[in-house]
Amino acid sequence: MSGLTLVFTTVGYLAIAIFLVGFMARVWKYATTPAPLKIPLTPAPVGPTGVIYRMAQEVGLFKSLFNSNKIIWLAGYIFHLTLVIVLIKHTRFFFKYFVRADIISVKKFVMGLITFSPQAMPGDIIFKTKRTKHVGAAG
Repeated sequence: MSGLTLVFTTVGYLAIAIFLVGFMARVWKYATTPAPLKIPLTPAPVGPTGVIYRMAQEVGLFKSLFNSNKIIWLAGYIFHLTLVIVLIKHTRFFFKYFVRADIISVKKFVMGLITFSPQAMPGDIIFKTKRTKHVGAAG
């Protein structure tokens, strides 16, 4: 092992050790600090319907953020909507070998998913029920 490799290895291990000691010191400080303020909690929903309703408001509409800061709510909502649009547009890279750009068959496939009636994925070789023989195949 060369001298430079030994120096870099030692510096790397020393950096990891300093990080771990500092991290554990912060955890210890946080764990031993008393909490002088009691934080009031809003009433929790009682039944599963109330839980679903409240979670839908928080996850879908960011209700508590809307009540506290409307400018950050608007920026966050725009950010998340554009993120969803980008993710939807990028799915074409994952399904480019399975899905053709045939609008009617894609619509049938999506409507089959929505109505729980299975449809073949458009252009997918795996889901085709009709097998064709290749020219020159035996049998």
